[in-house]
Amino acid sequence: METGIRRQETGKRTKIERFEDLEVWKKSVGLSIQIYKELKNCKDYGLRDQIQRSAVSVPSNIAEGYERNTNKEYIQFLHIAKGSCGELRTQLYIAAEIGIITKDKSQEFIKITKEISAMLFSVGDPLDQFNQDTAGEILIPVRCSTFSYVLFLSTETPTELSPVSCLL
Repeated sequence: METGIRRQETGKRTKIERFEDLEVWKKSVGLSIQIYKELKNCKDYGLRDQIQRSAVSVPSNIAEGYERNTNKEYIQFLHIAKGSCGELRTQLYIAAEIGIITKDKSQEFIKITKEISAMLFSVGDPLDQFNQDTAGEILIPVRCSTFSYVLFLSTETPTELSPVSCLL
């Protein structure tokens, strides 16, 4: 089963064999680590723990979805990861307003959550619009303010898609 494709600058495609190779997963793990470090001395345990859980939820759902056997489940987990980004962003706004983290640090983290959300889905959620009855390759452009990439869905049979992954 093909687990994903990404185009290199040469135009060749290479397989992404594991979720650890996904740029969106790497970026969300990096954000989780930054948040844990920023909040290590925070005494507001309730909000701190909730922020940390939301931050960890993003890469965890990307990984869990990638390890699932169907595109439908993978897409569902990408939606959950995107929802966790929104939850985290909300908590960061609150944390900044009550002084748990500085407004500058909050804005830095919020910017990263928006980039991660954009990496997960472009405006209009094109993954919900693809036709599962189409054989061959489906290309879905995804744009972020700082870069673009194309998501490739490869089909093994006309009705079953292999797991989604791809970043340029």
